[in-house]
Amino acid sequence: MIKIIGLVLMMTSISALAADDNAAKDDAEKAQREITQSGYQCDQVNSIKTETSWFSAETTSNVTCDKAYHFKIRYKGNVRVSVDVDSM
Repeated sequence: MIKIIGLVLMMTSISALAADDNAAKDDAEKAQREITQSGYQCDQVNSIKTETSWFSAETTSNVTCDKAYHFKIRYKGNVRVSVDVDSM
């Protein structure tokens, strides 16, 4: 019985890690698409840090592309508001 519970817990944690990895990949693809649609070049997204405002429905994603370019993508709800270049 303990082995079965251990197996179920292990399988649950593996599936949770796989789902988290897929979500990160989807976020990276979305950020890359938003940046390229705004007229900038982004071949590979290296990191994304997302911050949500407590007082409004605005979300800001700090994105690093190609290990050199830093972008700030702002959303209201799920709609993109702006893409700004922090540094190039």
